[in-house]
Amino acid sequence: MPTQPITIEAADEIAAPPSAVWSHIADPTRRPAWMTELTRVDAAPGEVAVGDRFQGESSILFHDFIGASEVTDVERDRHLQEEVVIGARFVSRWELVSLDGGARTAVRHTIDVEFPAGPFSPLERWVLRRRLLRMQRASLRKLAARV
Repeated sequence: MPTQPITIEAADEIAAPPSAVWSHIADPTRRPAWMTELTRVDAAPGEVAVGDRFQGESSILFHDFIGASEVTDVERDRHLQEEVVIGARFVSRWELVSLDGGARTAVRHTIDVEFPAGPFSPLERWVLRRRLLRMQRASLRKLAARV
């Protein structure tokens, strides 16, 4: 089945050092507390490494999904990338940049979705893009409040 990729990106600055932000992003068990769509994660507590796999449950667009993630790239306190399958296949990337001598962190989250093509895909892509961007922004606000 042909796909049409879309990219959704959100960024924010958090008043905390990269290591504090990283501890919330790199430990999947901490994510349900601040990722708005994520309801549960089955993973061992602690920081992930390349090759780690875990499952989770999300509620998106009035549907509950069980998904799986595999960590594909990690640079501690700077970059985390996962391949995720949850109704669709996508890549999730977190990038952290130290600001103000380490007192603040610029956080960027990017999602690249391989979305199926079809007669309704323009409308579906528009709805998905808006919903994911809203979720990203809300999650970054909740992350900032937790850190």
